[in-house]
Amino acid sequence: MNKWYWRDGSLAVDMSSPNWIDGMKKVEERLKDPAYKIVKQEVLPNGLFVSTVWLGLDYGFPLSDFGSPVAFRQPVIFETMVFPKKGVFHELDMYRYCTEEEALAGHQYAVDQWKQYFVTVTPNGRIVRWPSLLQFVGDAFGRFKSFLFTWRKKT
Repeated sequence: MNKWYWRDGSLAVDMSSPNWIDGMKKVEERLKDPAYKIVKQEVLPNGLFVSTVWLGLDYGFPLSDFGSPVAFRQPVIFETMVFPKKGVFHELDMYRYCTEEEALAGHQYAVDQWKQYFVTVTPNGRIVRWPSLLQFVGDAFGRFKSFLFTWRKKT
């Protein structure tokens, strides 16, 4: 059964109660409120858009599906997605989390991972990540420096 949770991880709607529809109305209000739904969003210098949001609905798998005797796990209610640019909803990457603290840390991880790339889309729709020019030049300089150091030792 689907379970809905607030940002703090507390149960928002008890689907077994007779007045569950009232709880769903409150959840729906929050889902329409960007100030509540959006945890953090930013456009990276390379144009990529990173968005972390509260989902509300638990996207985790029931542990019983995996034969686990443990009946409880934290709900998976936050998600970070990376997009080619703001307004283009073809995701490049996705991460999900249980708590807002994890979601914020995961957002920063996604930013750190993706800020070093330029992303292009080929005519057939394939997405290609290219290292940034600065990273490419830095790598080339490092290889050249180690070559010079090795060459000087030999002469």
